[in-house]
Amino acid sequence: MCNWFTDIGSSQPGRTSVVAKECTLQIQQLVLSHLNGVVAMQLLGLVDGLRSSCIGCLLTILVAKY
Repeated sequence: MCNWFTDIGSSQPGRTSVVAKECTLQIQQLVLSHLNGVVAMQLLGLVDGLRSSCIGCLLTILVAKY
């Protein structure tokens, strides 16, 4: 994990750039991970909705036939 506030004050000129890139990559990974979780939950909700709809259609057909 990056330590932006400690490393940004580093006296090494190239180190600040490296730390900034590392932090940026970690932030991107966290955002993508969160978005993947949100998308997965939405897909599960859609699948549940489709399953309920299909079951409802099948029950309607079965009731109509008998």
